[in-house]
Amino acid sequence: MAVIGVASMNDRAYILCNGSTKIQVFHMENSVYRKELPELVIPGLRNPVDMAGHDGWLYVLERENELFWRLNASVVTPPAQPQECRIVVVANALSVTPDGHLLLSVRGARNLMIICRTKDGEPVREISLPSSTEFFWHGLVRAQGEFVIAHRCEELPQVSLLDCRGALRMDYRGNLLGNPVHLAVDEEGKIFVADQNKQKILYFDADLQTVRVLVSIESGQPHRICFNQDSGHLLVGLANGSVEIYSVNETKYLEAINDGDEINET
Repeated sequence: MAVIGVASMNDRAYILCNGSTKIQVFHMENSVYRKELPELVIPGLRNPVDMAGHDGWLYVLERENELFWRLNASVVTPPAQPQECRIVVVANALSVTPDGHLLLSVRGARNLMIICRTKDGEPVREISLPSSTEFFWHGLVRAQGEFVIAHRCEELPQVSLLDCRGALRMDYRGNLLGNPVHLAVDEEGKIFVADQNKQKILYFDADLQTVRVLVSIESGQPHRICFNQDSGHLLVGLANGSVEIYSVNETKYLEAINDGDEINET
């Protein structure tokens, strides 16, 4: 089953696969990841499409049922009970803003982002994407207040920067892009892009002026990514159900985690 959600907070990594109600938990110590039990269970979860983490909380999005689940991942014994929050749209992806709100990515007749409260899904703000947007994959907010979006415009995949009002500032449409499905950023505003078709992770500077291929993945298509600033680790969820982990500072591959017990730095 494909990985549809990865999150990393403090010294833990969280993995959610398509069709599962269980979030696998891994503990990291000295660049070694070991699987922890119990898994986090959301009994009513149906067809999740994305997951994000912030300040000890996990947020899991269900597209078709127009809701997300919130779960306090820091409460382990006994595990915290997940809470269901209804939303006003069919969203295809989510992220957490620097101030702790959820950012929902919505595609369709209107391509837009909706910022909502994490505790109940109440919408706070709506941001319309540029009218030229034809298909919208994922969006997030940087600490600087700007939006980063992965979308298609004039039949070309691109990554764009929008100002705090949603107006286009800068974009990249180079031939390195094929199907940019998911995004992450570091504290300096640099951008990671998971490209499904190209099977690569791209790394942009904060202004989209320079780009390099950070990772070429031979084992499968990347679906989801997240970056842990404290550890410097980038987690890449793949279509084959595993998560590959890379040390960005050292540009170093740290093996993969899935149903196995642990991984070790090589």
